[in-house]
Amino acid sequence: MTAPAPPARTGHALGYDRARCRVVLFGGSAANPLFDTWEHDGSAWELRPLLATESPAARQGHALAYDPERQVIVLFGGEGWGGVALGDTWEYDGEGWTEVTTDVAPPARRLHVLAHDPSRGRIIAGSGLGAFGYLADLWEYDGGGWQEVDLSGLPPRTAGFGSALDP
Repeated sequence: MTAPAPPARTGHALGYDRARCRVVLFGGSAANPLFDTWEHDGSAWELRPLLATESPAARQGHALAYDPERQVIVLFGGEGWGGVALGDTWEYDGEGWTEVTTDVAPPARRLHVLAHDPSRGRIIAGSGLGAFGYLADLWEYDGGGWQEVDLSGLPPRTAGFGSALDP
């Protein structure tokens, strides 16, 4: 379904799907958390017609990163209705979202960073704001599960920052 553009919002996340040459936007807030998925092909926005049961729950303050090895956008965390921090992992392949359930996962968080590490072929998640304050952790996701990286002795980081890759 073609639409002029996503409505105004805050707290959304963007990721670039390199295989399909599209920017993917998910969620955010326009007075209440949203669960819509939009794609931009360089010319126009397209609202992806996904039902609430086919996508992550409405949220803001989450993060997206593209995994080029598996050609999916990975979503982790955010803040849902009532300010609840979320700790779920989802993947978007251009057709739809799939929730990924793992035995081990980072604690729920919002306003964190998510990026792809090309040297290790992993998605990296870190810092942000958890249920009890700022977090000082770093996690790796390989498509099959999460693993915490030892950062002994480092102080908590801030929340709400961005990241970029310089290959």
